[in-house]
Amino acid sequence: MHGNPADARRRWFGVFFLIIAVGMLVWGQTFLKPYLEGLGFIVYWLA
Repeated sequence: MHGNPADARRRWFGVFFLIIAVGMLVWGQTFLKPYLEGLGFIVYWLA
């Protein structure tokens, strides 16, 4: 019922990276939008 520690760790990493992705989306579409042009745009979204 409790699963093993590897499953829990994998879930936490998944949640962590989803939070990072949402944060990058919000920042990229609001605060950083005026600065993300050309190559900077591509590099930011590939990160």
